[in-house]
Amino acid sequence: MTSEKSDTGDWTGLMGHGRESPGRVWVRRAVTIPLYFVLWATLLALAPLLFPLGFAVDVVRGSPWVMLRMLAFLVLYFTCEVLGILAGFLVWLARGPWISRNTQRYLMLNFALQRWWAGTLAGGAFRLFRVQLDVEGLEDYSTRPILLFVRHVSTADTVLPALLIAVPQQVILRHVIKRELLLDPCLDIVGNRLPNTFVRRGGGNSRKEVEAVGKLMEHLEAGHGVLTYPEGTRFTAAKRRRALQRLEEAGNLRALERARKMPHVLPPRLGGPLEMLERNPGADAVFCVHTGLESTVSLGQLWRGDLVRARVRVTFWRVPYAQIPKGRESLSEWMWDQWSRVNAWLEQNRSVSV
Repeated sequence: MTSEKSDTGDWTGLMGHGRESPGRVWVRRAVTIPLYFVLWATLLALAPLLFPLGFAVDVVRGSPWVMLRMLAFLVLYFTCEVLGILAGFLVWLARGPWISRNTQRYLMLNFALQRWWAGTLAGGAFRLFRVQLDVEGLEDYSTRPILLFVRHVSTADTVLPALLIAVPQQVILRHVIKRELLLDPCLDIVGNRLPNTFVRRGGGNSRKEVEAVGKLMEHLEAGHGVLTYPEGTRFTAAKRRRALQRLEEAGNLRALERARKMPHVLPPRLGGPLEMLERNPGADAVFCVHTGLESTVSLGQLWRGDLVRARVRVTFWRVPYAQIPKGRESLSEWMWDQWSRVNAWLEQNRSVSV
């Protein structure tokens, strides 16, 4: 564990960055925390009935134990939530509300809790569904700061960075997260203690949101990174059509022309990414592209068993800081070029049509 620092000018000063008012936070938690405990207890109480029923359904359907896997994952998820809430309380209690919590030790304990939660969920889900994970281009990212851009097609891909980078390499990732996920108590409690930014869906390009995202680049050190999803939301064909329509209505013909040539991704929402790149203190850019998790887009696909024994292919590439252009216009062109490369990789490697 790293020694504590008292200098509020270092990266620990970003703790709780962008938090809502205490009243709003605790009104939400007064609902979500008891609800998750009730759901967890109910699920455990009904497990002796649900699991035999799930077994019978799987036998009748002839499916690869889909219902049993889904039930086991629900138990895992709610157990991780309950344990995460309790551990978060113990971490807070150990520091004490009467002691300044703006210390590196407190921050590192919460990062460790975040890594445990995400790693346990991701690893458990991949094992339960027998997902085959093929990874190429993954490097050691613990020696330099990174700015991580990830393709977004499913809720499941949000745990890939934890599973592949944060947990095994002990890289400290700051996240740009949609505000709706504050309904998850663990993300709400621990995520709001850490240098993360929760943004409103559809508001990712407002000045206030963009500045909050850009602030995550402050005091970025080796072994630290900022993670964002340039598409701003999960890819679907319908969302792509709406995105193209918005570009056309806005008269952004250059972006429209480029976006039409990328059928497998949404056009990047460049407000936040460009703000981070302009404030970049020296971080390399890392791109993470994947295919195979398209089978987790809808509940119907999960119930059909599309995820069971799915092959998930992941590739990374790094652009050193010295090779990242300067100036907003050049950065915009560069991001479009990188996203075109994302689309090209998907064209060659995608395993599921969407």
